[in-house]
Amino acid sequence: MNTPVIDLDGVDVVFSGGAFWARQKIHAVKGVRLSIEENEILGLVGESGSGKTTLGRLCMGLVKPSRGEVRFEGKSLYGRRDLVRAERSIVLQQPEWALNPRLLVGSSVSEPLDIIGVESRTERKRRVTEILERVGLDRSFASRYPHELSGGQRQRVAIARALITRPSFIVFDEAVSALDVSVQTHVLNIIRKLQAAQRFSALFISHDMAATRYVSSRIAVMYAGEIIEIAPSVTFYEKPQHPYSRALLLSLRGHERTQFELKVANDLTATAGCPLSHRCAWADDVCRSIKPAIRPLNDGEVACHRAEEVIQV
Repeated sequence: MNTPVIDLDGVDVVFSGGAFWARQKIHAVKGVRLSIEENEILGLVGESGSGKTTLGRLCMGLVKPSRGEVRFEGKSLYGRRDLVRAERSIVLQQPEWALNPRLLVGSSVSEPLDIIGVESRTERKRRVTEILERVGLDRSFASRYPHELSGGQRQRVAIARALITRPSFIVFDEAVSALDVSVQTHVLNIIRKLQAAQRFSALFISHDMAATRYVSSRIAVMYAGEIIEIAPSVTFYEKPQHPYSRALLLSLRGHERTQFELKVANDLTATAGCPLSHRCAWADDVCRSIKPAIRPLNDGEVACHRAEEVIQV
């Protein structure tokens, strides 16, 4: 088997917050084991506060795990002098965060070339023109400022900036959620075409189940800092094996609402047993007392005591 591009091995992330006299610990990521293979887009879904963005930052090396290890191409991501930053990139929800409003688009897009030592003005201009055309923008956009572009055009510029060094791994963190539906489709098509051409691996983080389905070959579901289901995209959308996954799909398939709609709760995580047990209509005494480990089932993995029953519904 090929070495995964990204490999998370039992990773925890604990943040401290609040006033110094009342510090609180927030367990943002809990014991996650997850791999992203070469030339694969892995979709990561879950509601707000589930830990998706923290997981993306872990993969980028922007957050250090409190426990466990993050490996990039088989070696630890931390303390490596041989690792070039240009090998990993990120596209954020708001393209304005990546683009300096005072710089021309061409200058912003070419900035990452400094990391790999491309100094020739001719070569930089050639690369900028090439990558802009790949995201569907002609060379004239290099001479414009970000405020002169639409939201969809700015996001395409942000994608061009992320890809100009030809990274082997990219995190798309809610990269299309701020765009209109018609623009979303266009940007998603661009991502698919670029991935086919450049063969990068990616983590596609989103709360939009339809967008994730369109670009991802596998889906990972996150709840309260934990991965609770992983499955190939095709089988996941046909019949998820976890009640929470089925609840996420209610927006796409409303006929299951009575069986899988989650109960309202003040806390995201139950105090004992399965973290979803206080919200899940399927929870029984075993669910409330024993925390399920993630385990292989069919062609995926799931953390649910009653997954065999769920898949039958």
